[in-house]
Amino acid sequence: METIATCIRKARKEHVCDTCGSKICKGEEYDLQTNKDEGTLYTWKSCHHCKPLVRQMWAEGYFPDGYTETDFENFLADHPEIEFKKR
Repeated sequence: METIATCIRKARKEHVCDTCGSKICKGEEYDLQTNKDEGTLYTWKSCHHCKPLVRQMWAEGYFPDGYTETDFENFLADHPEIEFKKR
């Protein structure tokens, strides 16, 4: 996977966070990343609610080549001390 671009956007409509599955409400800021994987371009939207946990995942060496919503859920299962609720 190769990251092509990253930016912060303000939602003009409701979206779903690709990391945690929470709603990204209209008017809320979120991270938008454009990636390329095996010749396929795709976007990844992340709410700011899960951003600190994603940083922790990377700091602990989880998923160095990217992650999915399932990987994020597995990370939370491995860390029962973290209280995270979808919005």
